Amino acid sequence: MFKQTLITPPLSPTPLPMMGASRELLRGFQQARDNLIAAQNQCLVLSKDPTIQTVIPNQLYIKTLQPGTGESLEGVNRLRLKYIIEDSLGNILFAHNDTWINLSETILGFAYGLQGMRIGENRTLFIHPALGYGVLTTLPPCALLVAHVQLLDADPAIKVSLPAAMPLEFSWLLDQRFFTKIQESIALLPIYTGAFYRSLLNQAKSEYPFLDQFVNSQTQHAQNGKNR
Repeated sequence: MFKQTLITPPLSPTPLPMMGASRELLRGFQQARDNLIAAQNQCLVLSKDPTIQTVIPNQLYIKTLQPGTGESLEGVNRLRLKYIIEDSLGNILFAHNDTWINLSETILGFAYGLQGMRIGENRTLFIHPALGYGVLTTLPPCALLVAHVQLLDADPAIKVSLPAAMPLEFSWLLDQRFFTKIQESIALLPIYTGAFYRSLLNQAKSEYPFLDQFVNSQTQHAQNGKNR
């Protein structure tokens, strides 16, 4: 299709419904969609578990495995933690045995999920991708995150006002029209590319007339081959 379009271009360029579409992009978005649906189903199960506490409905849940001591921490920015972050299949994505972090630099699900902890407490966070890393990430896209956290220490002198828990918007990822546009663009890509290179070739011919004879001979050769 690319070669045919290069030789005999359409009267007008074929616009692509979505620029930059590719099969790899399509597979990535399909995986993100499947992960998102799985995360939504997992959150539904968590919401019905009496041992699980809901922090933000459908998006953030916690389970206290071991209580801590002292005052519960609210609005403290700098925390010393031991943590492991996994996907829902148990694959480890991040881990640290002892580190200081600033909640203002973390994802919303992590920052909100640690509120109210006490020193020594062990807690598991279940973070929907809307409060996590979303689609555009090197991690599994739109995966539910499971964070196992122990609070080792805190610096109460450094406070933070958490931003509003504004979840990422994923309605477009569940819209079949989005995937249809990608598939249509992939199908039209050879035609679009052929027309693009033909326009470049025509421009080159106007600047270098000797190319015209070469292009005509190639066109005639292709047509002869087609008629055989």
